[in-house]
Amino acid sequence: MLNQTNLSNDELIQENASLLAEIKELKKKLAMSNSSFLSLVGKSLEGIVIIDTNKMVIYTNFAAIELFDRSIADLLGEPLNLDFNTDKLLYGDESVTELLIPKANGSNSIAEVSAFTTEWNNEPCFIIVFRDITARKKSEELLEYMSNHDYLTDLPNRIFFEKQMKYAIEKSNLTNSHMALLYLDLDNFKMVNDSLGHDIGDLLLKQVSNILQNTTRIGDFVARLGGDEFAIILTALKKPDYAAKVAQDILDKLRQIFNLDGSKVYANASIGIAVYPNSGKDAVSLVKNADCAMYNAKSRGKNQYSFYSQELSEQNNINLLITNGLRNVPQNQQLFLEYQPIIDLGIERCCGIEALLRWDHPQLGLVPPSKFLPFAQDAGIMPKIGSFVLNQAIADFKHLDIGNSWFISINVCADELDGAKTITTILDLLKTNQIEPHRFILELTETSLMQRPDETIKKLKRLDEEGGLVAVDDFGIGYSSLSYLKRLPVFILKIDKFFADGIGKNIHDEIIIESIIHLGHSLGFRIVAEGIETQEQVDFLKRLHCDYIQGYFYSKPLPFDKLKAYAKEQIGT
Repeated sequence: MLNQTNLSNDELIQENASLLAEIKELKKKLAMSNSSFLSLVGKSLEGIVIIDTNKMVIYTNFAAIELFDRSIADLLGEPLNLDFNTDKLLYGDESVTELLIPKANGSNSIAEVSAFTTEWNNEPCFIIVFRDITARKKSEELLEYMSNHDYLTDLPNRIFFEKQMKYAIEKSNLTNSHMALLYLDLDNFKMVNDSLGHDIGDLLLKQVSNILQNTTRIGDFVARLGGDEFAIILTALKKPDYAAKVAQDILDKLRQIFNLDGSKVYANASIGIAVYPNSGKDAVSLVKNADCAMYNAKSRGKNQYSFYSQELSEQNNINLLITNGLRNVPQNQQLFLEYQPIIDLGIERCCGIEALLRWDHPQLGLVPPSKFLPFAQDAGIMPKIGSFVLNQAIADFKHLDIGNSWFISINVCADELDGAKTITTILDLLKTNQIEPHRFILELTETSLMQRPDETIKKLKRLDEEGGLVAVDDFGIGYSSLSYLKRLPVFILKIDKFFADGIGKNIHDEIIIESIIHLGHSLGFRIVAEGIETQEQVDFLKRLHCDYIQGYFYSKPLPFDKLKAYAKEQIGT
């Protein structure tokens, strides 16, 4: 019996020794695990802070020290004094919040903050993670600013103007007062650009914008609509005649010699005036009638203003004759397409083509779309013209001997997407011509996207679901809202030629291009730069890792027969 008891004690001692060895090994592994954890956390690019249940800092990594711009001594053993509700973050439903973090140098960083519970040395604690989103926020702020302001003059742009028009009409109704819209267009501005260059033209536009702002009251609204066109909203007018006084003051102040970088320039303007509610009951009518009055001022000799009147509506009948001439254009075979190659900048070879519409007018010769499409849109015949473009472009693309290596990009305006069957028609055309949807890109300008954004998004998502792609054309000019840009099924952003022209000449243009490329890539978009004409522009875009470019540097738009020869050269057949 004694031997059996002694044997049991020996076994117990051995078992205890085994347990102690196992505990020691577990502690060793735990220490190694803690060491690995601290090494990993210490190298993290995100700021990581560990606090105890009393909210005292017990650990911080180097990224957090840099983010807070404070030393380790300032953080360890101290409460985490930041301007947000720590309890809500630690114990509440909100798992992520944004926080403004002041730095010692007076600047601020913005961080996304999240927290979760764990243990530290067998004690409960909280790990708080700070993701520095300062650069992203700055990009968003820049895009938001761009969405509301004209790049050149810093005036509100067309989209902001349209919002302000609706507000001004509502205010006039509430206060029972008049509101006037002044539509201003510089006389002979094209001559300034052609003779002195666009740089001088830009300087003139800036001077004009300053004059307009200094001539109007604080409560008035001045916007640049594009090119050399400006709009001024005058609110709370007791008498419509005040609009004439403002218009004359502007004309008088423009009647001077502008010294622009050594060049002397004369600047006159024509101004059209539409008064609410006499000249229109809504924003669209007021803009149309003010524009009509402005053209009337030009036709009367320029450098003057003109009120919209019933007589001017007769002029619209003349424009209607032009529109009627467009109605039979597709049937008369006056429309045709050219195709401009799109170059993959990584390999400097063609990867796709853009279909470009042309009109061979019997009297005027070749007329670019920018000249006749506004009339077509007003007349409601864009669907007919759009149908011609889609059918012709897809048929040509089918007969282009390129295998499956290229894509085709076709511009469509928002009017053409109004029909519920438009996307279905496109998909049917692709299927009939045996073209995979992923080789088709639908281009829309920012301005057309913003006309009815929610409806457009629904239609484009149908194309996206079937594999088709979407591009935003003239990006940087129309300034789409960031909120809609994130919702759109966009594949490509096309940077407008306006910015490419400034490469090597204007640092602001280069900064804007770099910002658009960086933001676009961060959102998963491909970037196309349009209007590329020089090696300097190509080299600059390569450095920024722009995806595609198109422009005269590589190829002008080509008729279909020349495109086939170009394709053989590119494909190597």
